[in-house]
Amino acid sequence: MPADPTLTHRHEDGHDIPLLVWRLPTPARAISSAVLGGGLGECHWVINATVPMSYARNDPESHLADLGNALGLAGPGIGLLTGVDVADLVTELDDGIRLWATVGLSAPIQAHDPAARVPGRDPAAQVASSGPAASASPGGSSAASVAGSDSAESVAGPSSAASAASPGPSSAVSAASPGPSSAVSAAGPHSAASAAGPHSAASAAGPHSAAATVTPHHPGTINIVGWLPRRLSDAALVNAVATITEAKTQAIRDLGLPATGTATDAVCVLCPPTGDPASYGGPRSRWGEPLARAAYRAVLAGGRANLAGPRSWSERSGG
Repeated sequence: MPADPTLTHRHEDGHDIPLLVWRLPTPARAISSAVLGGGLGECHWVINATVPMSYARNDPESHLADLGNALGLAGPGIGLLTGVDVADLVTELDDGIRLWATVGLSAPIQAHDPAARVPGRDPAAQVASSGPAASASPGGSSAASVAGSDSAESVAGPSSAASAASPGPSSAVSAASPGPSSAVSAAGPHSAASAAGPHSAASAAGPHSAAATVTPHHPGTINIVGWLPRRLSDAALVNAVATITEAKTQAIRDLGLPATGTATDAVCVLCPPTGDPASYGGPRSRWGEPLARAAYRAVLAGGRANLAGPRSWSERSGG
């Protein structure tokens, strides 16, 4: 089982910015929607990096790869970005499963929102497709990112890099578990749902509508990394991602938000690469049930803390 991640800092754009590093003791089988290392494959490490709300790089994948190199991380890995201070990590253990989450809820959305503005889509076509027929369409007018939850093409959130601004200076990672070329610094129960009801999202003043139109620089990413002690089949890994997402949405609704998540959420599920594979990862399967419990509790606890205090690292640090 992977140990808890190390909290480190990198010096970037005049600030010491936190990031979390998981150095896996042995390679894992992974599935992820992350901008770096997304898809199915082998994984040797994971990083979850805070970025300031002014983040406007159009190469987040390269940025994350550079951070991994500066940390001395070798082999294929997974990289996540968030505007939340990753020091606010929530850890949950359940029946051999270990799950970590950083939760930002300043820009919650409904997955389907006819008012959402989707980059690269003709507004006239979007209006035409937002009628009753579009509601039944699998494609609809979802604001999901094309290339992964932390993709540069996502609609809102700290990891958005749709701006044409030139990349910032390359990062130098400051002092902790030094790699060969780095100097790294060490650095619940269900609550009542919203009175509007879990499916109430029609109000134009609701949080999801605001996120779709005026929050390109607001924090709003939920990053979840989960470890299962049993190897999962490819299909079960896909199912495990769905299970985490369903539990995340349940927790968000129980926090009183009429939302399904944020436009930049990312999930990473890790498991051993060998052994007899489990065939199922759904919420009533042997491993999906404790995975759902852990994800629900993590998002609920992290969401409560995020909604009650500073929503982003920039807000907290002035960076």
